[in-house]
Amino acid sequence: MKNYIHSIFVFFWIAITLPACTSGEKTASSLEPKVFAEQVNQGIVLDVRTTEEFTESHLPDARNIDYKNEAFKDSIQTLDKSKPYYVYCKSGVRSGKAAEIMREMGFTRVYNMEGGIDAWKKEGMPLNN
Repeated sequence: MKNYIHSIFVFFWIAITLPACTSGEKTASSLEPKVFAEQVNQGIVLDVRTTEEFTESHLPDARNIDYKNEAFKDSIQTLDKSKPYYVYCKSGVRSGKAAEIMREMGFTRVYNMEGGIDAWKKEGMPLNN
């Protein structure tokens, strides 16, 4: 009888806590640079670095929307939420935050590049200068 009660308790605990852990997931997916490169042509590339950083070099076909600009959220709000977005910055910190904001705004397919453009360069991937 004791094992039966314990089993019921465990079942209900899992039934209650599991949906709370998985529902309404707002985290963006992180991709290593090579995987990012393989998938990036399936969506829109967003460089969330400053204009100056973007001008120095950026990924091919990237669109610049500066995360630090006060109009960042307004600019993001104009984008089509049904499309996939591949987001990067210098090291992955700003783009991670930007991707989370996008998820909170209702974007469902947002992918952050781990390590940012620094990791991309280390892999010898192509850039536009």
